[in-house]
Amino acid sequence: MGGDARLRKDEIMRLDVLKAMLELGAKDREVSTADIQEKLFGNRSARSPERRKLQRLLNSLEYTGYLESEGDERGRKGKRWRIKKGALKGLEYLSEEERRNLMIGFIFLPIGYKSELVGRLKHVLSKVSGGSDTEGVLSECIGKYVEFEERYAKVNIEVISKILEGLERRVKGENVVLRFGYKNKQRIVVPLKLFSYEGLIQLAGWELSDKNAVKSRFSKSFIVAYIQSVEVLKLEDSSRFGKIYESNKEIIEQVSKKLRESKNFPISSEKPFIFEVELEKLDKDLVYRDYKISPSQIGKIDPETWKTVLVGYTSSRYAFRFLNIRHVKKIIKPTRTFFNDYVDKAIEEGYEDLPEDYEENLERFNKFVEKLKKTLDEKYNLLTSIG
Repeated sequence: MGGDARLRKDEIMRLDVLKAMLELGAKDREVSTADIQEKLFGNRSARSPERRKLQRLLNSLEYTGYLESEGDERGRKGKRWRIKKGALKGLEYLSEEERRNLMIGFIFLPIGYKSELVGRLKHVLSKVSGGSDTEGVLSECIGKYVEFEERYAKVNIEVISKILEGLERRVKGENVVLRFGYKNKQRIVVPLKLFSYEGLIQLAGWELSDKNAVKSRFSKSFIVAYIQSVEVLKLEDSSRFGKIYESNKEIIEQVSKKLRESKNFPISSEKPFIFEVELEKLDKDLVYRDYKISPSQIGKIDPETWKTVLVGYTSSRYAFRFLNIRHVKKIIKPTRTFFNDYVDKAIEEGYEDLPEDYEENLERFNKFVEKLKKTLDEKYNLLTSIG
């Protein structure tokens, strides 16, 4: 049993090495033993026990035909490794179901991002046993019709890839930051979340000031289209920015947790509340399939009263978007009974910044009504401006 257990452990470790090398891009280029060691163990020391263990695993993978190498560990550049062409062929295919699930995601992408990503992902989507004309399949199956409210700003996919690398490494417990250019300034940022806002891909992060060792602030967002030259850096505890991070670590983790769990957008001016709307009559078969008129709808539509509950916000952004929600016939002012009946359900669904009492909920609702009136006035002025 002991021998079997050791064998299983070795197999797992070999898989870990291959995974690390794939993440380092070793299918397309050579990587050093030190690079692989740092990826797996967080250090590059040639004298460490991890180096000896890694060397044994790499030699084993080369012997069994998975890797090829050049150079010598005693040379100036050390030994360099890459994954042998075709060695992982059996592991590279997506199933038909996985490929179709990926294709489903393209339906919901704005047309600008859809056009950009289809070309980049067609190679991935075609990795199905038997092969497929993925580009042809996509053009035949998935429409690129324009949604009138879609917005788009050209982004650098490599920049997003680097940001995701930083986010994934943080999720795995690594203490990393991003360094990038943003509006003519170098930034050091703890990445927290990528999100879409007003049609723009943005990064929520905690910026570590490069001016002194005590100042630090949470930046609500960085527009990804403006970000340039991203580097993922390991944050050393003894470094200047490591000390700034440590002094803010508790609140950074609190913000990170909130961004993970809450459905509320992290803008302080957007305060959520609950209210009720009455809808025009819909196809009941659609309602019974859990049809939602808005992503912030709580629960189902009542097919008898045609009423449903929404989480609204006090911002102009929400007022403008609300006018575009279809089927709404009447806005119903929230009552105390209504608030008590539905607030806990809304909190359970992730809207944790809702008011604690009815009066606050009513005050936020009234602010929303004011923003709605202002938005309608602006639209009316637009209409009357037609010559």
